Formats: sequence, structure tokens, C-alpha cells
Amino acid sequence: MSHKLILRDTSTLLEIRESDTSERIISGISVPFSTFTRIDSWEGHFEEQVLRGAFKKTIAERGDKVKLLAHHEARSMPLGRAVLLEERFDGLYSEFKLSRTQAADEALELVRDGAITGLSVGMRVLGERWSVKQDRRTITEIALMEVSLCNFPAYETAGITGTRSLDNPLTAEAAQRRLRLLDLG
Repeated sequence: MSHKLILRDTSTLLEIRESDTSERIISGISVPFSTFTRIDSWEGHFEEQVLRGAFKKTIAERGDKVKLLAHHEARSMPLGRAVLLEERFDGLYSEFKLSRTQAADEALELVRDGAITGLSVGMRVLGERWSVKQDRRTITEIALMEVSLCNFPAYETAGITGTRSLDNPLTAEAAQRRLRLLDLG
């Protein structure tokens, strides 16, 4: 087991929300649970799954300290921080409050436009089990370092599910686009 930082991407719909205090929230599934995904990285080529419970300790110890970044760029200022990390049946559900900065404004607009739909995690694997052939890894404990908005996620069954915002209510045109997308599925 290596304690090196590992990056894993997920893809799904992002959700944006703003509350009456104008807090801008992006939410989604950062990591799906119990779903094998093909990994091709510096660690090798294998399938990987994360089990429910893997984030329990990291949520308790540092959940509110997890930053939202753009493309794992740790040297840049963060876009925001976690306000909720919760293990649900389908995966690690995450909500991030975006700061009022130019970079966060741009990221929020890209999410609203559907240009960015993926989430990626920077993590350290603390507990794992490998198959006899060493071609499948099951992760049982993770130290979550950060979550990033990304273009091309590795975990295809997770990503941004929505946004919350009072500053920019959903227009009729945007609502129609979303309905057309739902009809394509």
C-alpha cells in the first residue's frame, strides 16, 4: 500500500444552488461505491472499487477542511470548500461552497453551461485489498485530500448533480435544454 497522493475522476451531472444568503453551492457524487472502474495510472493497470465506509474517518477528522480545486491545481487558490461530505448508498455525496472570486465565478459558469460535469478526488489509500491476480483493488479506507472540477473523469458513474443559486435563476431556455437532455437518455 502506497501513501502517495492518488487522483481519481468521476463524471455525472453537477448541481449548483444558491441560498437566500447568496451562498453558491456545487454538489455531486465525488466517488461511486461498489462499482469497479478501469484504472490506467502510474500505479499500473487494474480495476478498482471503493467501498462504503472508506471515507468515515476522513469525514470525521477533516471533512470541513476539504478544498474544491480546479484540475487538482494545488498551487492555485481553491475555488471553495466542503460544507457537506456524506456517505450515501451510491457514493460519497459532496457539497462545496464556492468563494466569491474570479476563478470560482468562471468555474460556476462552466458548470452551469454544462462544459464541466466531472469531479475528481485527490486521495491517499489507507486500506485496500487486492485480488489474487493483482488485477482488482478494493479500497476500504481513504484520506480525502481534495476534490476537483475536471473535464475528463475516470469514474464514469459520479460527478456533479446540481447547483444552487439565487443570483441566476433557471431561465426558460435553460430549462428546455435540460428537458431535451433528459429525453435523450
